[in-house]
Amino acid sequence: MRNYGRRCTRAESKEIYQSLRMRFLNKESGLKEVSLSDIKSDIDKVLAFRNESSPPSSVVVPMPYYEVVTRLYNNDGGFFRDDDTLIFDLSIIGEGKVRTPYNELPYAYKTDLYERIREYMGDVELQTGVKVSPPPEFVYDADKSKEDKRVFVWNINFDNVSDKEQIFTGEELKVQSDDKERNEEVIEEKIDELTQKDTSADVFLIEKERTRQKEIELEITKEKTKQDIEKTKQDAMALLQSGKIDLETFLKIIG
Repeated sequence: MRNYGRRCTRAESKEIYQSLRMRFLNKESGLKEVSLSDIKSDIDKVLAFRNESSPPSSVVVPMPYYEVVTRLYNNDGGFFRDDDTLIFDLSIIGEGKVRTPYNELPYAYKTDLYERIREYMGDVELQTGVKVSPPPEFVYDADKSKEDKRVFVWNINFDNVSDKEQIFTGEELKVQSDDKERNEEVIEEKIDELTQKDTSADVFLIEKERTRQKEIELEITKEKTKQDIEKTKQDAMALLQSGKIDLETFLKIIG
């Protein structure tokens, strides 16, 4: 009643129930199920963006490719509808586009989108010796999306990947950098919009998104540190095998 100023009709209640069931009680999604009591206690947050005209910042900020289902299914505030069209553009890596209705996202991700990305990353490592790390992200494309027609587009982006110069041409890197800058502008607009609304649910979502971004940055930092350690070990082993350092020095380096 707080959201609509009236009681929901039977049809609206059924629609909301089916929407929540698909997101949080769907075994086929591969996500951890959420109890009905937890959903009920957080219902204002879970449905904060239902019937909004544009997506919340939580699904617009760049997301690692492996978080697509988690981010769009569990953190959209009820924004997406079953028949919304989601497009994931992989053209920059020669893999075309993956198009799916929202309610089939988990299946499309597991059987198509994920496989295309993993296969490409495997080919890059095999052909160039470059490990694609940190992982590529999906960046929301507000220009190509047609929000009024419920069509939403994300582009694969390698802007944060180390050694990306060995994978892409200068022009391709510029395209991805521009995508990232446009996305940052969209995010700022979303946050400003939420701040102006000044409701408890919106403030919660803003803080939640900021916290999530810090977590993502920490994950990337940890991954980079892990890669740096591995490289140090490999370099030390090469020096040991070539006789340029002794075993004691080697153990100090890797220790």
